[in-house]
Amino acid sequence: MPSANKHLRNAERHLRASEAMRKDDQTRSWAAVALFYSAHQLVHSVLDGETFAGHLRHPQQHSGPQGTSGLVARFYRHIAIHYKSLFGTGEAVRYSGQLVTQPVYDELINSDYEPIRQWAAHKLTERGRTSLPAFLE
Repeated sequence: MPSANKHLRNAERHLRASEAMRKDDQTRSWAAVALFYSAHQLVHSVLDGETFAGHLRHPQQHSGPQGTSGLVARFYRHIAIHYKSLFGTGEAVRYSGQLVTQPVYDELINSDYEPIRQWAAHKLTERGRTSLPAFLE
């Protein structure tokens, strides 16, 4: 299973991909998908440090009570609406071809991604982590 450090590297990589695609009308929708996956990896970096059973610290699916979305809804309610918004947009892009406009992307990053980023930084430092990647500071 990936470690918290690996999840953080993946989160940053997905965020950078999102930033690279967000300005172009042809790729912005996929930038929203990458933004979701960055948030997903942030959640997994926090889950990795929990005292839950291993299958809950390392969920193998998005949905269901033991999937990442279910765990967020159950244990991290204050970010659940943000996670659900990013997840739903990502699904709509992937499976329905939804287009994401610049204002919608801006809303996703400011109103949904940012609270998750701040939450993850707080949770990791609360657990004694002394240094964070620059994108979390």
